Amino acid sequence: MNIGDKVRFLTETGGGIVKGFRDKNTVVVASDDGFDIPMLITNVVVVGNTDALNFERKPLKKEAAHSDNPTSSKQEKEHSNPPQQDTKAASPLQQEAKAPAPIIQEFAGHEALNVHLAFLPMDIKSISTTVMEAWLVNDSNYFITFAWASIGSGSQTLFDQGTLEPNSVVFLREFTRDMYNQLEHISVQLFAWKKGKPYRRKAVIDTELRIDTVKFFKLHTFRETAFFEEPALLYDIARDDRPARPVQ
Repeated sequence: MNIGDKVRFLTETGGGIVKGFRDKNTVVVASDDGFDIPMLITNVVVVGNTDALNFERKPLKKEAAHSDNPTSSKQEKEHSNPPQQDTKAASPLQQEAKAPAPIIQEFAGHEALNVHLAFLPMDIKSISTTVMEAWLVNDSNYFITFAWASIGSGSQTLFDQGTLEPNSVVFLREFTRDMYNQLEHISVQLFAWKKGKPYRRKAVIDTELRIDTVKFFKLHTFRETAFFEEPALLYDIARDDRPARPVQ
């Protein structure tokens, strides 16, 4: 599940578009009525084949789409007996154009770029063996296009790239204990922008970090934050529009 996916609720009527993630268990859905609804990830199912940012998604099988959609039988009847004045089905581009645009929420005092890389243990009670989750935190009113990679000997290997909405977090990937060495020297690049409105241009962030993975084995390094319900270890990527550590 990713930002921009179309989803429906399993435990109640309704659905919408994934706007962001409150934590690793809770997704924020922008409903068709214009409200932001927090919902447990286990209580939603993806029904769209593309997200709002046009990232490719595998299409749903026809049979699965019909079984998941309670109104499919009604739609089939309407298509089997179309009005005389309009016998041509809408194209995918026309259907996407009719879909409501995701609601972008901005907050006062969030015009400066503040972006963090967060690490959360999946099982903090088994800190020495648990899988470590990596998340990206965008604490600003800007869209962030990002890329982060592991730096090796004379080259680097891309971990992930994508776009993160304003004032949201996104799950990146998991690291097992034998993968920690990939985090010892990393690079992060950020490009900030806004959609459909004027904005103040921000300098591109290009920074390198050295992650002290020894901290992954110490409980006291994981602390309460404003971004997650579970304790997390945060590394600053950008602080008040400036890179935490410029590239050497």
